[in-house]
Amino acid sequence: MNISERFLEVFDYLKNSKQVGSQKEFAKKIGISPSMFTEISNGRSGVGLSAIQNIVLNYDIDANWLLTGRGGISNKMYSANISQANDPFSILLLKVEEQAKQIGILEKELQLYKEEDSLIKSHAQRIETLEKEIAASRKKDSAPIVAEGACSVGVGK
Repeated sequence: MNISERFLEVFDYLKNSKQVGSQKEFAKKIGISPSMFTEISNGRSGVGLSAIQNIVLNYDIDANWLLTGRGGISNKMYSANISQANDPFSILLLKVEEQAKQIGILEKELQLYKEEDSLIKSHAQRIETLEKEIAASRKKDSAPIVAEGACSVGVGK
């Protein structure tokens, strides 16, 4: 999930928790136009840093989650769930669920790193092949050219 998707998830979260009533109200509160909200919603534009900053300043949204996807959408939401748990088992279960989410995120990041590493290795192999081709071409171009039928003539005896 990218920042724009988390941005939209924030809006849904705030709307469902009745902290905002409409896209227009939310857009105004975070300093963007309603049309910019639409552009972000449709994937034609990314979320600007000032909008992200205003979300974190105006609402109880975890900045780390909004930027990286790590953690929960709201620190209070996670803390409230733990404080509502009455027994140690429920608290432990909530912590395990949160760690499972983190593991899922880390596994996705690892897969992306593996794909990136594979692509880098592929490019390195291609560069090595091209370097060899260039060296062979230069060697071929610098070899002395001998015309057919040419003969050397001794001078000055």
